[in-house]
Amino acid sequence: MLSWNDYLNMQRITRTHSSTTTTASYRARRVAWRSTLVACAVGALAAPGVASAADTLIAPDPAAAEVAALDGTVVWASGAFGEEQVLMQRAGGVIRRVKDAPRAYGYGSIDLGHNTKGRVVLTYQRCSKTKCTPIRDNLAGQRVSYKHLTIARCGLTAGPAVSGTRVAYGLYCRTPGNRPDDKRSGLYVKNGSGSPRRLRLPADAVRFGVTNINAVDMRGTRVAAIAADVYEYAFTETVNKNGLRSLRVASSEGEQDQQAKGVSLGTNNAMWTLVESQIVDEANRANIFKVSSTCFTRESIVNPPGKPEGFVATHLAVDRTTLYLVVPGAGIVQHDFVPQTECREL
Repeated sequence: MLSWNDYLNMQRITRTHSSTTTTASYRARRVAWRSTLVACAVGALAAPGVASAADTLIAPDPAAAEVAALDGTVVWASGAFGEEQVLMQRAGGVIRRVKDAPRAYGYGSIDLGHNTKGRVVLTYQRCSKTKCTPIRDNLAGQRVSYKHLTIARCGLTAGPAVSGTRVAYGLYCRTPGNRPDDKRSGLYVKNGSGSPRRLRLPADAVRFGVTNINAVDMRGTRVAAIAADVYEYAFTETVNKNGLRSLRVASSEGEQDQQAKGVSLGTNNAMWTLVESQIVDEANRANIFKVSSTCFTRESIVNPPGKPEGFVATHLAVDRTTLYLVVPGAGIVQHDFVPQTECREL
């Protein structure tokens, strides 16, 4: 199955960090990100099932790919990115297609937020073979594309996520000489007709040149995002660049390959993310991180015996305190988070 994150991973910039020991074989897998649209990577297929025995299947859909949730509404992409996808939703216990949303080559950066009246709105990027268009959808058959989000020599990498008059998103930028521009790439917020403003990145991300944003969420005045390269950081801050909290959630070097798959903000601005983890001679696992204001906890869902490939969960969304997971081959499940660590200081 081809996912939006797989699509972005195929567009990453190959970097060499003086303080890391990244192998040549790994760098070869992380090439050419976001300067042009390219073919999607093929994701491993996981066997049907649920992430744990306590999970509740709320939307049977073996082809579910990426999920968002807010105020009791759950939306997901169904189908293979790069072949054909549709948008589905569950609200009031009823499952149906998102009204008048067409079939597309692919849907990515699916997110739910609130408009200026507090109503739930859907945002996403609808992709053809040559470009992706950022769109806002009222879930009632009306949609409009976003304009004027980018700046000179920059392209959208994630988002938009909406809250009132604000939208948050990631940009990848290049210099006039067509080189990667780390000083301008990163996380942006635009308020109404105002100019886009670049937010802060975690200090370690800046130190290692990790400016590639591949997931964004926003609730009120707080934004969360994933900055991804050899190291991947989940971080959150306000639209005024205050209260920055960050955690390195993934590392891909040597015999370890990890990739963050989505970020979501819940009650009390808790930040959630799911990481696919592959380590040589170990079973694959999906790591779920919950980051509060001062500490973080983690739950690891390990592939069962006899299932060496794929992952038991590949994406997540949080609606206040309710956690939803995408389980390949099954659909969308409601998952009871069971932390396996004490809350460790950030």
